[in-house]
Amino acid sequence: ALERDVRELELGLRAYGGRDGADAAQELSARVAQLAEFSSIWARRRLAAAVLERVVEQYRQRHQGPVLTRASALFSRLTLGEYAKLQAGLEETRLECVRESDGKSLELEQLSRGTRFQLFLALKLASLEQYVKTAPPLPLVLDDVLVEWDDARSRVALQVLAELSEHLQILLFTHLERDVVSA
Repeated sequence: ALERDVRELELGLRAYGGRDGADAAQELSARVAQLAEFSSIWARRRLAAAVLERVVEQYRQRHQGPVLTRASALFSRLTLGEYAKLQAGLEETRLECVRESDGKSLELEQLSRGTRFQLFLALKLASLEQYVKTAPPLPLVLDDVLVEWDDARSRVALQVLAELSEHLQILLFTHLERDVVSA
């Protein structure tokens, strides 16, 4: 048993290149110091990233215009609460849709075709509502705008349009009996 222990120790020594314990301890100490330095750098960068994310979010909230704020509320309603809000992306020309379930931000290309139509309608209606605050109302003409929508979302869209019809005339053309019956 002692011979076996000696062989294992010799194999261990060869694995470490014949270095003595002091060399190994010094190398270990240097690695621990390097790890501590990297940990400190990582912690500072992570903290800076968290602060930057918070500042960007506060900027978005302060500078989000009334059209985007209203479109956000309409989009949430039109998607039956699937999306919590709309927000400007880090690049001001990008629009992000924030899912209610997980808070994940999706860009236009990541949305389904039907959800994109709901987003477009929310943006159009919000823009039109903002416009009629300062100008005479114009009629709104919509042609088969609800074709890509399921029944539940179509009902909500028709309710939103009915509310808006109190302020302006809406002409809704459709070939879907579902939309005529719901109206």
